[in-house]
Amino acid sequence: MSDSDVSGAGDGRPVVEMHGVSFSYNEKDVIANAQFSVTAGSFVSVVGPNGGGKTTLIKLILGLLRPTSGEVRVFGENPSRVRSRIGYMPQESDIDSHFPITVLDAVQMGLIGSPLENESRSRKREIVMESLSRMKLSDRADDFVSSLSGGLKRRMLVARSTVSDPDLLILDEPTANVDFLAEQDLISILKDLVPDMTVVMASHDLAFVSEYVESVICVNRTVALHSTGALSSEAFKEVFGKDIKLVMHDQHFRVEDET
Repeated sequence: MSDSDVSGAGDGRPVVEMHGVSFSYNEKDVIANAQFSVTAGSFVSVVGPNGGGKTTLIKLILGLLRPTSGEVRVFGENPSRVRSRIGYMPQESDIDSHFPITVLDAVQMGLIGSPLENESRSRKREIVMESLSRMKLSDRADDFVSSLSGGLKRRMLVARSTVSDPDLLILDEPTANVDFLAEQDLISILKDLVPDMTVVMASHDLAFVSEYVESVICVNRTVALHSTGALSSEAFKEVFGKDIKLVMHDQHFRVEDET
């Protein structure tokens, strides 16, 4: 069985499936013949160089893009039919940091379009506070978003993307522009969401390849899913196009360029 056929650790039910998926833009292949499956309760990282196709892969899973060929299935359906079951944190926040909005109100925006949107005002506040508690932000609920540090703002955005209690959480570069400690805090919090939620997280930072992540989807036009135990410098060379070696340090991988 090839690496691309290996499913992420979980309970065996497929959540995300790609069958021979390709996507082209201006007749140039961005994703070529992606073939993999992610199972329920997995914590999976999507890694690859900038411009390698990570965000395109995520948009295909979300149904925001249609494949040029092949089929994408989420919970066995076309992604557009199950969006209410998916939480999504985009790479760029759509919240203006200078707009006078509280953390609670920003997170409550995540209920729009979900079945929970029609709950009473008091119940919605209770739901939002539960989401903030998971992200260790309960004490910042009434603060303005502009008062948050970069790391806390990222946790707030995760709270917004999980407030509707989705079955699948997709994050595009959730730790971009945050320091190492904030990064590790966020990863630890995300790990606590599993296995109740399947988490797929894109990053160009190979430090995510750690004991927290069960499987890695390597993307650089071609796509291959590996279990973390099967990772090798050869596998990363295929993605990043140069010789590298993996160094274990404090239970996290670091990549060193050997060129």
